[in-house]
Amino acid sequence: TNTFVGHHGPVGAILLSPDQRFIYSGSGDCNIKIWPVYEKSKPVAIATLEGHSGPVLAMDLMDDGRRLFSASADMSIKAWHIRFIASEVRGGECIFTVKGHCSNQVRALALLSGRKQNDGGVLFSAGEDNQIKGWGAQRGNWITTLRGHNDWVNCLQLSSDKKWMLSAGHDGHAILWDIGKIIDPEKDYSLGANKW
Repeated sequence: TNTFVGHHGPVGAILLSPDQRFIYSGSGDCNIKIWPVYEKSKPVAIATLEGHSGPVLAMDLMDDGRRLFSASADMSIKAWHIRFIASEVRGGECIFTVKGHCSNQVRALALLSGRKQNDGGVLFSAGEDNQIKGWGAQRGNWITTLRGHNDWVNCLQLSSDKKWMLSAGHDGHAILWDIGKIIDPEKDYSLGANKW
């Protein structure tokens, strides 16, 4: 058992890398820390990503582990390029920031991976504006807005086959969304088009 100590605020988001070698933690101190999983002694963060001005509330990661997305109480979503040297994390930098939740906190993320080479897929975000937004994961271009909740949307979950998405809201409702009716699987969303 390892305890990862290093944030100066409550940890509001956590995730494990696809290869299960790194842990990403987001905190009320507005930072994201990257930790090695298999540290024999007391774990020490190997990188800190700074850039949010509010608590980090949600994160998701591309399958290759090289792009991290974070959502914050500062009303933004950030995409981070994670730098590796010889398969070890060496840091990261913010490559784009999007704001589109009507000046409200962004509380949840879910990444629908791209089906084509170089297509980053679609990143869904949900927040206190009662909406779910879809963004091109390569450039942050707006794709769609889903409406159905009457209060904050607290969490998002994609099915393992990526055909369905569940959303849960502060309104007491859970909604099952048919991704095939929302996102065209043949479209390349990395191109930056805002309509489909």
